[in-house]
Amino acid sequence: MGNEISKAKESNAEAYLWLRQYEKQGRPDYLDKAIKKFRKAVEIAPLEDPKRGEYLMDLGTWLGARYEISEDLTDTEDIREAVSMCEEAISLAPPGHEDRVIRLITLGDQLVCRYKKDDTSRDLDEATRLYREAISLAPLGHMYRMRSLISLADLLAIKFKKTKALEDINEAIQCCEKAVEAVQADDSMLRCLNSLAVHRLVKYEITEEIEDLNEGIRAARQAVEREASVSDPISDQVASILYLSQGLALKFEKDKKLADIDEAISLSKKALAKSQTNEKWVESTELLGNQLSARLWETQDLEDANKAIQYYRQVIKGLRIDGPERLRPMIVLCQLLREKCAITGEVEPLTEAIWFGQESLKSKDLDDEDQARVLSALANCFALKFDKNVDEKDIEEAISYGEAAVSSAPDDRRRAEMEEELAKLRSKKRNIASVRNEF
Repeated sequence: MGNEISKAKESNAEAYLWLRQYEKQGRPDYLDKAIKKFRKAVEIAPLEDPKRGEYLMDLGTWLGARYEISEDLTDTEDIREAVSMCEEAISLAPPGHEDRVIRLITLGDQLVCRYKKDDTSRDLDEATRLYREAISLAPLGHMYRMRSLISLADLLAIKFKKTKALEDINEAIQCCEKAVEAVQADDSMLRCLNSLAVHRLVKYEITEEIEDLNEGIRAARQAVEREASVSDPISDQVASILYLSQGLALKFEKDKKLADIDEAISLSKKALAKSQTNEKWVESTELLGNQLSARLWETQDLEDANKAIQYYRQVIKGLRIDGPERLRPMIVLCQLLREKCAITGEVEPLTEAIWFGQESLKSKDLDDEDQARVLSALANCFALKFDKNVDEKDIEEAISYGEAAVSSAPDDRRRAEMEEELAKLRSKKRNIASVRNEF
């Protein structure tokens, strides 16, 4: 048995060597090799091995990570096995065991990961139960109290997006505030502040209570201004910048102070520069485009329009022609060119806006939200073209794109906005018919 315990330990150590290479280079085959070694450790370790639970946790965690990054929604073997490994690990850590809390959290994480892809409510319910048990076993001073609170907060925020129940987002905010109090030396204060900021801002967008906006901005600014720790992932650092930028943009929508949108734009550019090799790049690009558009609509300044358009032309120029990252900048450029046409009355920007919009629709990376956004932009483009040329074909195109946008809208709020725009287009068409009948 001693030989098996030794071999299991050796295989697990080899897995971590491959894992470090994967984290440095991002090569999927390195993750595959790490998982193979983790699995071997589990297969070798006898039931009596005190490290068996740790090996099960390692295998479950990284199977879940591989599932999360996979684009194949039909391949669920990794997450199924991940959940199974974590469940067995918990069975080896009964109440009173020092590792029970982290094992409860890790199983909850796997269930949330699966929920995000297959939308199974029982996974969310079970994860909620697991996180609550973890919190109950982790009083103030416990090494995993902060993590258990943030895990529950993020899960409640996921529920809130679906239910819009204020008790969910209120509890999420309370968990974040408790997590800030529970931070220890090895914890990430940045993650706590980020969660608190984003949940406050999410609540503000529903309730429009100024306290939530101010508190969201305050938490995000605190996260941005704190000295970064070497353990803080770049993605978390970028998230802090983006949350502060979002908060200031929301404040601009309310107060119309250019100083707020200017700071927001500056922060978004900083986030974009910092996230060139990070998954936050697309989010940074879209946010900056929205803010440049917002400033442009407020100032109606041609110089602002040209600066924004030039900026996104440079962004697109630096990307691979077949790269999925080109999609969001093309969508933003479509909107900016349409806005320039509205300001100047020039037709040329509108023709180019329509081209970028139609090219965006061809992308295989287009999700429902992006598709609705592009279709709505194209409907607006053809409506503007109709206003200039009074060609019935343009209003027909506008209505066609508007109807498709409504069908693609990912949520009721956005759908209602698009239906209102569509009603205006149909009214224009009826007016044409009425004028024609008079003659």
